[in-house]
Amino acid sequence: MSSPAPSSPCPTSHTSPSRSTSPSSIGSIDLLTPRDTSPTPADEVTHSSIKQEKMALDEATQELADENFKLDRDYTDLKCRKSELETEMEGLSALEEAEKSFKEKRQMLEEKQKGIVETRRKVKEVLLRVKAANMVTALLFIPLVSLEITVISMEVALGWRMLTWGVAMINR
Repeated sequence: MSSPAPSSPCPTSHTSPSRSTSPSSIGSIDLLTPRDTSPTPADEVTHSSIKQEKMALDEATQELADENFKLDRDYTDLKCRKSELETEMEGLSALEEAEKSFKEKRQMLEEKQKGIVETRRKVKEVLLRVKAANMVTALLFIPLVSLEITVISMEVALGWRMLTWGVAMINR
């Protein structure tokens, strides 16, 4: 295989060790022109194999270009899908936040309702006690008043008797 010449101006140029570039050797090279050459079967085979290789290379290049196009399209589709998924994730996270907030508010409401139920129970209990106290008062009021009236009446009657007795004793 050929190796790059260290003093070559182009890093990709290659020189063959058997080839000389001196002016004397250039003159000895006979340049072949298409008129001077006649196609030989080996040249035709080489030419047709080069043509087939070129066609195969073109076909492979086209397949690679098609594959590259498909990959670009798939990449674009995936980017769009990623964007859609990110948007959907944002929506889901907002929905999740709303659901969490709703659950917290519902829990607070349930606690308040439990508090209201407890307060109603206590109010009913207090009202029941008040009604019972009113009933006891009403039931005891009449007898107590009657008893008081009776006691006062007896005191007045006894006091009147004592007064009349005392006056009768003095007058005698």
